[in-house]
Amino acid sequence: VACVEVSARAGAGAREGRVGPVDALRAACACATAATFESRNAREAAEGARAVRAMLALVRMVCERRATRDEAIERGVMRRTSTAARGVGASLAAHARARREGGVGAVFASWCATRDIGDVTAIVRSLLEAYGSATAPMLTMFPSEGDDGAGGFVEEDPVGDYLSVIAAASDCTEDVEYRMACLRWFARAWFDEASTKSSSRPTRRDALNAVAVLDGATRALEKHLASDGDRNAMDGLEKHVVVIAEMLRFIALDDAIDDYFDKDVLGERSLLGAIESICRITRSVLSLYTKSASGDVNESLAIMLVYLLEIVELFTADTNAYEDIGTLLRADIVAIFSMPRAKFIQLWSPHGDIGSRVTRHLLVESHANTPAHTLSLFRIVGNFHDVDLGLVETSVALENLLTLRTTLEGEVGAKAPTQEEMDNFALAIQAWTR
Repeated sequence: VACVEVSARAGAGAREGRVGPVDALRAACACATAATFESRNAREAAEGARAVRAMLALVRMVCERRATRDEAIERGVMRRTSTAARGVGASLAAHARARREGGVGAVFASWCATRDIGDVTAIVRSLLEAYGSATAPMLTMFPSEGDDGAGGFVEEDPVGDYLSVIAAASDCTEDVEYRMACLRWFARAWFDEASTKSSSRPTRRDALNAVAVLDGATRALEKHLASDGDRNAMDGLEKHVVVIAEMLRFIALDDAIDDYFDKDVLGERSLLGAIESICRITRSVLSLYTKSASGDVNESLAIMLVYLLEIVELFTADTNAYEDIGTLLRADIVAIFSMPRAKFIQLWSPHGDIGSRVTRHLLVESHANTPAHTLSLFRIVGNFHDVDLGLVETSVALENLLTLRTTLEGEVGAKAPTQEEMDNFALAIQAWTR
């Protein structure tokens, strides 16, 4: 406890300019390490959590200026703090086990297990912020040669070890905010510049960990929406869908995509569970969107719609899941093309009263490369050209299909379908109207 008080004073002193931030970080790192692994009771564990938060906040302070960052690197403080952060990660994995098994584990982990999950979520978020972005990292995620106390990480596969830690840490609750924080943590490790996971075929353990974290995140998001499935429940959740989409986009385009659905590789736990959750969430979002008036399409609904449809399109393009997705979304696709033509244009034309509001939300830089909902729908239809969706041939359905094609023929560049996509769409029309 006295060490933590020293750490707190050092942090306050650094903020007030009385203590150098590197010295403050060194003190906080020593306190956090001791408190995390040497706590003897709940009181000391609580102080340990304070020390961890102080250490992670001081990382950001040190890295704000190149001079203090370089000093911390030269003095070895950043390396020791990175090791301490890996220890925090290991403690969070132990916390998840303690939460599942009723308080079994180290003192710090058991204390965390008795806390509100929001308190633990805050630690995960602080840890993630201290790591920085993959392109502008602060702490080092994975141990390097010469690191002391690598926290159980082996030299053969330190990245795989760390992904296993995150997967274990995530598996203790259905709280959507905690699950999504862990997914962000997992994605940050997967795409770290020192990681091999985004440039080589994942091992069976890597794939299983990715499936576990994604399955937990999508299931938690689905349950959250089901518990309060109105429009207000979706506000703010688009940020979660974006993170899920970024991870699933990489997997869908990976040469090893079939491994994620192969029971011979992963056993009974495949990526299909997560994709099925995504399809059910997509159905809820499509239902709300179809009922929308022009003023009802806010940013949350628009961004969720375009990213969810992109996921569906990617996993119906060239994966073993396209028939399962067709089964889940058959009725929704049929309903889209069976609606009156005026309503269809309003919703599914980029120039329609409601459709234009969706595309307007894609103009910001962070979403600029995401295909519009109309283009994703067009691609999904083409991907299903050999799947019987049960679309009854009517003049309305055919007219809506042709309207969608004509609308997109007028687009240019990335907003327009490729010739292969046009050919697949033509095959779909032939199959559905034969």
